[in-house]
Amino acid sequence: MDSINITVSGLDMVQSQLNDVISNLMTNLAPALANEADKILDKSLQEVPIDTGALQLSNYINLPAISGKSVSVEFGYGGPHVQENPKTRETTDEYAVIIHEDMTMNHPNGGKSKYLEDPVKESVDEITEVIQSTVNSLFGNRGL
Repeated sequence: MDSINITVSGLDMVQSQLNDVISNLMTNLAPALANEADKILDKSLQEVPIDTGALQLSNYINLPAISGKSVSVEFGYGGPHVQENPKTRETTDEYAVIIHEDMTMNHPNGGKSKYLEDPVKESVDEITEVIQSTVNSLFGNRGL
C-alpha cells in the first residue's frame, strides 16, 4: 500500500504570532474600555440616589486589567472609595446594592434604583462599536 506523509512545521511560530496579535488587541482595548466605563459612570452619577452624598462620592473606576485573552474594567460604587453615611453610619459597601436593587424605595432627593445597571445596558451598542473600531484599527476592515 502506498502512503503519503504530510509534515506541517512552523505551528509554534504561528501560535506565537497569534498570541502577539491577542496581546496587542488587549493592550489597545484596555484604554478604550476604560473610556467607556468613564462615560457609563458619568451617566450613572446623574441617576444615583442622593441623600447624604456618600453613595455618589464612593464612585470609582479601577485601571483596566488584562489577563490572557480578556480585558476588564471594574467600576461602581463603594469598593476602594467606600464612604460612611453620616446619618446611618453604614458604609456605602453595605447599602449600595440594596439601593440599586430595591425598585420600591422612594428617593425624594432624586435618583433611582438600577442607577448603574441602566447606563450599562444603554451603552452596550456603543461599547460594541468601540470594540469593532479597535479591531478595525488594528486589522483594517478585515476584522480578525
